Amino acid sequence: MSAQSDKTRIHVTALIVIAVLAWYAMLLFHGHLSPFDATIAEHFGGITTSITVGTLAVVMFRTVLWKYSLLHPWFVDTPVLEGSWTGTVLRKYREHHVDERTVPIRVRIEQPTITAILFIQTMSDGSAEGHTEACGLFRGTDGKLYLEGIYQVTKYEVHQETSGKRLIYYGAMRLQLDDNSNPKEMSGSYWSDEFTKGRVVLQREGD
Repeated sequence: MSAQSDKTRIHVTALIVIAVLAWYAMLLFHGHLSPFDATIAEHFGGITTSITVGTLAVVMFRTVLWKYSLLHPWFVDTPVLEGSWTGTVLRKYREHHVDERTVPIRVRIEQPTITAILFIQTMSDGSAEGHTEACGLFRGTDGKLYLEGIYQVTKYEVHQETSGKRLIYYGAMRLQLDDNSNPKEMSGSYWSDEFTKGRVVLQREGD
């Protein structure tokens, strides 16, 4: 179940209230305290205004307003993950499990809208890897929120005989948030078609 589904009724109610207030404000602008005194043309003008204001309200909410802490958690139950995260990846190859190592990572998360999450990861082991991931938040059967997504890795070989060679890999990940409202840590697993898998642990910078 998507994490955004819980507040649908509240959001629809708020949108209706905004539209009605915009419609009535137009009637007041024309000097009518009672809707029964307005003409049909004025009513249509009020409806047009309410649609415009409602649309602007939805756009502003989905892109900017939803991030304000005053709206959490009573109006918005999607946590703000935007910012920098640091942590480690315990990486090993699935076939032989002998090349197991821990790699420091740094992640930047962007949330341009309430439903869109961009996960940008860089590795610190000298391999010059760049990761971009399209993610989503989902609520598990345990009630916890999980950040799940697929990613593309662009990697430039650093070995002398293959230096500069550009390789692309794909994979998937599933990270559990430690708190549904104000997460400070995420941890979970990843898999890739580079025949690697492992565990990822991330902490929000500054905490």
